[in-house]
Amino acid sequence: MADCTACRRTVDDDARYCPACGCALAPSSQLLTEPAPIVEDSPTLPVSPSPRVGSSGDGTRQHLPGTILAGRYRIIERVGHGGMGEVFRAEDMRIGQMVALKFIRASRQKGGGELELFISEVRLARQIGHPNVCRVYDLGEANGAPFLSMEFVDGEDLASLLRRIRRLPPDKATEIAREICAGLAAIHDLDVLHRDLKPANIMIDGRGRVRITDFGLAALQSDPDHSHHIVGTPAYMAPEVRAGGAATPRSDLYSLGLVLYETYTGGAPDEAVPATTLHAARGGKAIAHALAPEVARIIGRCLESDPALRPQSALQVAAALPGGDPIAAAIAAGRTLEPELLAAAGARERALSPARGFAYMTALVLGVAAALSVAPHTRLVSAARMHETPQSIAARARLTLQGLGFADPVDAAEGFVYDATVVERIAATDRSADRWEKLAASGAPAFLHWHRESPRAMQPLGARQRVTPGDPAADVPGMVDARFDVRGRLRHLAAVPVASVAERAVPGVMRDS
Repeated sequence: MADCTACRRTVDDDARYCPACGCALAPSSQLLTEPAPIVEDSPTLPVSPSPRVGSSGDGTRQHLPGTILAGRYRIIERVGHGGMGEVFRAEDMRIGQMVALKFIRASRQKGGGELELFISEVRLARQIGHPNVCRVYDLGEANGAPFLSMEFVDGEDLASLLRRIRRLPPDKATEIAREICAGLAAIHDLDVLHRDLKPANIMIDGRGRVRITDFGLAALQSDPDHSHHIVGTPAYMAPEVRAGGAATPRSDLYSLGLVLYETYTGGAPDEAVPATTLHAARGGKAIAHALAPEVARIIGRCLESDPALRPQSALQVAAALPGGDPIAAAIAAGRTLEPELLAAAGARERALSPARGFAYMTALVLGVAAALSVAPHTRLVSAARMHETPQSIAARARLTLQGLGFADPVDAAEGFVYDATVVERIAATDRSADRWEKLAASGAPAFLHWHRESPRAMQPLGARQRVTPGDPAADVPGMVDARFDVRGRLRHLAAVPVASVAERAVPGVMRDS
């Protein structure tokens, strides 16, 4: 027999947990050799004596690996914790997928305000579906503790990444900056304010892609109640928010500027405003952190104390980054290409002076005029003038075939072709400037109107599914192929013979040709 160190109750030697308080007992030889059992909705276990069952002295929860919550989620490990909550990696056994479960810290669950923020996080985050925003699935409860399930990002947050490597390569920093802007633009497009954008709330997955997370302090822009509370991380707050003013999308852009400064330089957020101000004062020359001029310029705009002087949107920030393209930024954020975005793309191009623009326009007009004047002398169709309209030639073709005794067809098709042999012969034997005029005067059939008829529907085999002079093949008795020149004169006639009455009556009888 042994005593529980938490409640001093006597328990059996082979017991692993105290039946009264749920505290883990001292390990024994059995504990070292046998795996921990899976407990359905088991109580959370403290790591040290605590008056609160299921929590440690600092208010964190100790869900053991293997614990099943809500009959669905198997705890794997705790992966993070912050001022309001803690996050566990778990397996969703219903769908066989890894998820993250976020709990309110037990020490903060006494008041109702934190729970309301927790519920608000689910309500707002579920509206956003974007590759650069962490997906939130549902709200659940286990042993009286609410939690939300969300996408598990197998990676690390930007803050820890910067602590580990200090500074990102410029190209990688720009790639991450663009994805942060795209995710924030998607959030703002749904009338949501993040209000706590910082490197610790930006995850980088194993492929290096960005996920904006933690909407615990998010609010709708149209919600009047959000302006009554000062929330967020002070080091990343916009000046107007610290002063008690209402948060706006441009307040998020101020936080974005601080995040971008850290992403490019690895410096602290309190260095950002002095550094960008110094960069501007030196006319864009390199500063201690070696920010590229365009990067320092857009970060400086985000950090303007007057919100009206900041960029209008995260898309504008993305477009101002090195190699920025407003259209590409809009597509990355899932935005429709609106007229103002296209106008912004055009505004980035170098403007022409009026004199140069007039010269280009004059050259364009003269070029078009020259092409129109030369075209009649260079195009074969202009030289071989037609004496009848295509409709009249088609009508003449039907009358001609009717006069020759061909019955009315079930299907017919027509068009124009040019005789390549005539054109090639003239091109090879005549080098004069007026050789095509000679072609028109000679009456040679350079262009022919073809007319095909069939006693049944013609089914072309080509990819374009259009009847041509050679498609389908002339293999149906009664098919007719006639060619007429531009004057409507018959130049060619071919027909598939139809069997005689006697041959149709006696199958298998063939006539000598």
